Amino acid sequence: MAPRTFRLEPEDLAELQREFDDHLRSGGSFLAGVTGMQENEECTLVLVHPVDAATMSLAARAVWIATDGPQLGVGVTLLDFSADLREAIRRFIVDHGAETAPPAEPPSESAPKQASRHDRLRQLSTTEQLKIARGTDSSDRLILERIYGKSVWPALLNNPRLTVPEVARLARKANMPRPLLELIVANGGWLQSGQVRRALLSNPRLTTEMIVKVLRLMPKHELKLVPSQTTYPTAVRNTARRLFKI
Repeated sequence: MAPRTFRLEPEDLAELQREFDDHLRSGGSFLAGVTGMQENEECTLVLVHPVDAATMSLAARAVWIATDGPQLGVGVTLLDFSADLREAIRRFIVDHGAETAPPAEPPSESAPKQASRHDRLRQLSTTEQLKIARGTDSSDRLILERIYGKSVWPALLNNPRLTVPEVARLARKANMPRPLLELIVANGGWLQSGQVRRALLSNPRLTTEMIVKVLRLMPKHELKLVPSQTTYPTAVRNTARRLFKI
């Protein structure tokens, strides 16, 4: 008997990108509303690109069956998931999204302004760096972090205006000092974001205590996928198995 096939059809590119960020990049997905599946049952996911209806087929296996609660469905893990497959999915999203995109506009007057902005931020004193890191302009903060790196991380992470993508970007850094990782883990608002939780769990510097705290906040269907996701360090996968008997 052939495996069942399910189509993932995001309405737009933004929704497809969210599906990748929230699930596919970690080797899984959640099929909301699907019933009749058994744990370990294999299936095929057909990812449909909203721009040109191109498709990509992914072999998967059911690892979590949600039969009650606010959302019924099935959590699946992608078979033979690897960094190469993750990159192939990412390229599928990016390449097809670009094929029908409007042609790039010729350089405008804003290009010199952007270059000038980078040059200006490269000349900052330490006091000025901290002022930008604590400021309201997320574009300046991004450029600042790229230029000055770890010297501005503490100021950035103490800025209440830091956005979720900014936090997740910092949380993934393998050279992030543990006190700063603890600062992220201690922020309950940031941990409500799946993007931040997954970024933290991918960081090999996370202690067991931090891993447990992050895992406890994951929805059951996501938690069920953790032990099989090779993008996470062994310590994370083993802790999930031991703590939650997965």
